[in-house]
Amino acid sequence: MKSIKADCHIHTCVSPDSKTSLKEICESACRHGLDSIVITNHFEYYTGKENKKINMGICFIENSLKEINECKVEFGAKLEILFGMEMGQVHYWPEDVKNIIKSYAFDYLIGSIHKIEDIDLKYGDYSNENIEKQNLDYLSLLYDMATKGEYDCIGHFDLVKRYAASRNVKINLMERYKKEIEDILKAVIERGKGIEINTSGLRQLSGEFMPSIEIIKLYKELGGRIITVGSDAHTKEDVGAGIDESIGLLRKIGFKQIAIYRGRKPYFYDI
Repeated sequence: MKSIKADCHIHTCVSPDSKTSLKEICESACRHGLDSIVITNHFEYYTGKENKKINMGICFIENSLKEINECKVEFGAKLEILFGMEMGQVHYWPEDVKNIIKSYAFDYLIGSIHKIEDIDLKYGDYSNENIEKQNLDYLSLLYDMATKGEYDCIGHFDLVKRYAASRNVKINLMERYKKEIEDILKAVIERGKGIEINTSGLRQLSGEFMPSIEIIKLYKELGGRIITVGSDAHTKEDVGAGIDESIGLLRKIGFKQIAIYRGRKPYFYDI
């Protein structure tokens, strides 16, 4: 299939950590020559141990869809706007996730691990005494989600390195946990799911893609073929950032195509 320039991971002001409207996102996408964008606002699941809270309010999904439908009227002729969601810890409450997926016509679902025991990784303990346990806990949650959760692609596979870098700590999960990572990737592949290249690390202290080049290579060696590319933009300035660099990397590794999801089905485009 012909090539496409797409950003498959974008947040708007519907997400709690963004102040940018979808209209601003669309205007930026058009300026950067994007053909397609996927809006993947946050929808987080929790353990339910505190106040029995299991997820964010359904309004986050409703408001995201409303914003998308409104912008399709204005931008639909020049920009494809797809309805995605970045869903955190989806394996915690599988029945609730199933009900939500039945209720909304999602194009794309990113499965992410943002929290360990409801504590965001941003606030984790990256000390020498704790980092081993935290890395293993993170990988264990990632494995549980990969094997049991409902998603299309796994988001920012080695996210812990983003927050470790802000504490002047460098994490390379492949150095110590190749077996655990291989098990996760095998589960992803066996289930017909994919991974994303998240370019936000290029703009942050870690200074590299998520996942690392080594993990992307391992994914390909194991037979993985579904891979999407997303900026994880939370501002209009970051829309499309790092997309060209990630395509160049994929070509070097040997990938011939990238995917974009519509109606939860991957469509492949030559790179």
